[in-house]
Amino acid sequence: MTNVEDNTLLKQWQDGSEIAFDVFYKKHLRLLLNIALKKTGDFELSREIVQDSFIVFYKKKNQIEDNPILYLQKILKYKILEYYKRIKNNKENSTDAIPHTLDNSLWEKILHNDTNTLILKAIT
Repeated sequence: MTNVEDNTLLKQWQDGSEIAFDVFYKKHLRLLLNIALKKTGDFELSREIVQDSFIVFYKKKNQIEDNPILYLQKILKYKILEYYKRIKNNKENSTDAIPHTLDNSLWEKILHNDTNTLILKAIT
């Protein structure tokens, strides 16, 4: 199916056809799972992120005007970035559990490098 066919499915879905949404979902599920898996390296996490993305997409169906797969991919990328931000915040909040034998500046460098690696992985 082409982008034109995706736009047709979008229009049918917006007009009330749940079958059109189902066709769109099945058509693009594998692609989105592959994108998420490439960014996270975790299949179960990828499934969860993709499902969350489809939920957001579903709720915004009347706001989508054109190119629904691009819209959905943007939601997915946002969800992946949101996941990595949560990891970063959890790491920052867990610094109290760090043994006091580590120099704070060394620990900050380690956290910074880990965070940068995760962010780069998410956006590439």
